[in-house]
Amino acid sequence: MVWQVLVVILAYFLGAIPSGYWVGKKICDVNILELGSKNVGATNTFRILGPKIGGLVLLMDLLKGFIAALIGYFAGGVTLSVICGVVAILAHTFSVFLKFKGGKGVATGAGVMFCWNPLAILCALIVWSLLAFTTGYVSLASLIASIACVFFLWLFGGTTLQIIICALIVVYIVWKHRENIKRLFAGTENKMNWKEKFSKK
Repeated sequence: MVWQVLVVILAYFLGAIPSGYWVGKKICDVNILELGSKNVGATNTFRILGPKIGGLVLLMDLLKGFIAALIGYFAGGVTLSVICGVVAILAHTFSVFLKFKGGKGVATGAGVMFCWNPLAILCALIVWSLLAFTTGYVSLASLIASIACVFFLWLFGGTTLQIIICALIVVYIVWKHRENIKRLFAGTENKMNWKEKFSKK
C-alpha cells in the first residue's frame, strides 16, 4: 500500500514537470508564460519558439503521461495505471512548480492513452492531424481527437474502467478549453500557420 502511494506521488511529480517553461528558460532564455496565450503547453511553445522547441516540449509532455501510467501498471496493474495516468494529467494542469498553474492536458493525456492502448491513440492522432492541418485550429483538432479517443479506446478493447476514465478526462479537457470554444464560436480563435512555422529556420 505504501509503495503504491509512493508511485502515485511519483506520477504527480512526473506530470507536474513544466516542460514548456523549463525548456523555454534553459534553451531560449524565454518565459513562455509571458508570451502568446501564456500557456505552458506544446501548442503555445510551438507558436512562440518554433517547431524544434515545440516538438521537444510535445515529446516531453507525452512522455510524462506515458511513463506515469507505465510505472503505475508495473506497480499495481491496470487500476493503478489509471490512477497514475489521471494524477499525471491533473499535475500537468496544476503543477506545483508553477504555483498550481499549467497546460490543458492534451499531450500528457495522449501519453497516458498511448500506454493504455497505442492503437486507439494513433487513430486519434490521425483525426487530430487531419483537422489541425486542414483547418489550422489546433484547439478544435485537440477537442475532436480527444472525444474520438473514447470511441477508439472502446473499439480496440480498452477496459471498462479505462473507457470511463477516458471519457471523464475528455470532459475535463473540454472544460480546460472553454475559452477556446468561445473563440471558435465567435470566429476569433487563432489559426496555426503551419507553412510559416515550418519555413522558419
